[in-house]
Amino acid sequence: MTSRVHSYLPADLDNYYPYVLSGSFFPDSFYTCGSSEASEAIHWPPFLQKAVQFYRSKYQRHGDTEDARRLRAFLYGVLTHQIVDSSWHSIGIEEGLLVYLANTEFGGDVERAHQLLDTAGDFMLMRRFMGRSLFTMDWEYPNWDDIKDILELMDISLPKEMIKYCTMRGESALKAEEKIVDTTATVYTRISPLLDDILESYHIGGLQETTDTATRCLPELDDWFEHGAPLDPWLLCGAIPRPQASGKTLKRDGTIISTYSPMSKFGHALAIGNFLEEPSLAISALIEDGVGSVYVLPLSDFTDVETYHLNSPVFLRGMSSGTNNTFQYQKRFGQALAPYNVFDITYLLVSEPGTSSVHIFKGANLILTFHDFQASSQFGYGGKNQQGISLHTWDLNNDGIQEIFITAPLNDVNGSHVQGEVIVLDGAKVLQMLVISPGYEIIDMQFVISKRITLPKKYVQNGYEQFGSSLAISADSIFVGVQGFGAVMVFDHEFQFQYSFQGESVKNNAYGLKVSSETGLYASEWILHGEWEDVQYVIVGAHREDFNGIQNCISCGAVYVYVIKERPIFCTKLHLEPLAANSFAQFGTGAAINNGTLYVSSQGYKDNSGKLFSVSMNQVFKSPGELLIKTPVVDGAYGYNGFGKQLVIHEDQIFIGESLFGYDELWDDTKRLMGRVGIYTLR
Repeated sequence: MTSRVHSYLPADLDNYYPYVLSGSFFPDSFYTCGSSEASEAIHWPPFLQKAVQFYRSKYQRHGDTEDARRLRAFLYGVLTHQIVDSSWHSIGIEEGLLVYLANTEFGGDVERAHQLLDTAGDFMLMRRFMGRSLFTMDWEYPNWDDIKDILELMDISLPKEMIKYCTMRGESALKAEEKIVDTTATVYTRISPLLDDILESYHIGGLQETTDTATRCLPELDDWFEHGAPLDPWLLCGAIPRPQASGKTLKRDGTIISTYSPMSKFGHALAIGNFLEEPSLAISALIEDGVGSVYVLPLSDFTDVETYHLNSPVFLRGMSSGTNNTFQYQKRFGQALAPYNVFDITYLLVSEPGTSSVHIFKGANLILTFHDFQASSQFGYGGKNQQGISLHTWDLNNDGIQEIFITAPLNDVNGSHVQGEVIVLDGAKVLQMLVISPGYEIIDMQFVISKRITLPKKYVQNGYEQFGSSLAISADSIFVGVQGFGAVMVFDHEFQFQYSFQGESVKNNAYGLKVSSETGLYASEWILHGEWEDVQYVIVGAHREDFNGIQNCISCGAVYVYVIKERPIFCTKLHLEPLAANSFAQFGTGAAINNGTLYVSSQGYKDNSGKLFSVSMNQVFKSPGELLIKTPVVDGAYGYNGFGKQLVIHEDQIFIGESLFGYDELWDDTKRLMGRVGIYTLR
């Protein structure tokens, strides 16, 4: 659309089209990248009012400089976006394109129509360019200090580096879309040939209408630059209604945390506890500086602000343990995090699988390291290694002291490769070490191990069972995921095997090895146990499960819910709509429960952007057999970010890890794999 209104821009901006292009993306820059509230504000005329006031105060007296023209062209681009969004999203308009599409194609479901319109529209349009690149010229950007100053006039304070990064990512995203347009446009056109048919011509929201509206509104912005913005910015253009005119404005909010440090995978693991003697969030940056780091932040510091700056977090790092001159496995300090409660003190447990170590921190102080001296950290060696893929705590013997569970699904056991095991540290012995330790010590894990839970011998096959791929514990059972079987094996608190379950079946013995295309990676990542209104349940993810039917949905993903009586009874299978367009959505990537609501992430949804969904447990229990999940909560950012592999909840806020954020930054070394965490209020 921007190309169609180019000739209607002021003549002195003919050579500044690249700035118009970047401005046309700018209102969406901060959704899931820094400050969604900032993006919301930029979508409306009050932003342009402040921008024009800034422009006139800085540039009017000093003549028409390069910086002045660049900023002005950029702001015309912003206006085109504001106009298009109002028509495209049917803001305050019952007959607009979005509402029309919802009622004709999706049974009135505006959210599903919105998901299709925002993504499919882009691909359908790009396919019409018949192989011609949209990028005959690179985007250009105005003075970043100008943008920062304008945002501050809106009471939005963001670091200049964040503004620059979030704004420039739009060009990268569009280039990435261009490379997959043929395949993706075909999928979307199959879903809604109607949308492909009316994109150009629909009377409110089609390209013809939005172009016409923009050409009529642009002269009004000309007048603002010439004579000043009026007191009421909503006089700018009658096509942009005030937001209160509609209750259907789609608003995304949230706080984004990142160190903006490349090659760190910030957000790989999350944990909440009173680590700093108040509710705190621990975040690991798994590969920072090649070894890994953990940041601990008081929740009180940032839960009431839009963007949190990591000014003074508690920074944690492990000590060297058992290293020598041979080439070692990558340490991965922060692979797993867990709170460890001992009476009125909450310690932070941090695993380091590369050295098969678990570190215990009290506040900022490293107190103890439990290291398995029988394990190998030498690169390429088997045996016992990579211990600490996940960490869990539970008081098994009711002595008031929690045991520590360390999963090691890659351990060799009795010569069987990658059979896996779960290591249990005796809580009383751990407490004794904490009490008698005069200072930091590295302690042989063998001194505190009470049990190594392993696969019963009669079920051992040819190795690669990966026993311990996931874990959950209840008042009387230990649920162990076995990735190679695609099953969960259940043990009592005396570590005796009871039964196993997989999909819709429960049986007294174990399952056999299966390939991943058969298991859907059931129980490979997580198991949840809980209770709701006196009903105990177990929930298991199978994020790579396929659906075969009228349309094949590859790696759609599913979540299985069981009600526990004497043993689990299959209740419901949760999944997205089994459409080809949902292939690779990976529903069930992660999960968390809060106040009777189950939250499930889908990291591959919408071209790998990711999405978080929710469903009430009451609805789950009332829907035996199968339940289609439709309620979205949070959208991920564009690109492959690992959205939602980690989810934790504190009170009314959910924390979502995106440790792969920056995955697609192939050429910019300052942005690659930085990772981040999003914080969203649950409503």
